[in-house]
Amino acid sequence: MPPHEKMFLDTTDFDATDGKYAIGAAQDALLRRSDTPVDKKADADLVVELRLGALATNEHAMLVGIASINVPVPLAGTLSTPKVALYDDTTQRGVAKFAATGVDRKTGALVVSSAAVRVRA
Repeated sequence: MPPHEKMFLDTTDFDATDGKYAIGAAQDALLRRSDTPVDKKADADLVVELRLGALATNEHAMLVGIASINVPVPLAGTLSTPKVALYDDTTQRGVAKFAATGVDRKTGALVVSSAAVRVRA
């Protein structure tokens, strides 16, 4: 995208649980390029449409041993046995997939389109 443009970040179709953080990260990236953000689409030279393909956390757990078991006890409720682990491992991975399209506001012509960016943490 050409730098130093008046830019409006269009997040109309952007919907995610942690979407506000992702939108803030996209705005930060555009500001680092010296783009000038505007609050109204009508004031912009360039409209950047942000798309989301994935924004999730994947969890994987492995236990070698005996898991905790809930045992019903009459008239007393439920008793949980302790977990006995010979090996216990839990891994979490954050996954995000973004793409953006830059459109000239006046003509509607495509200025630039990014390839999907995949990020893992």
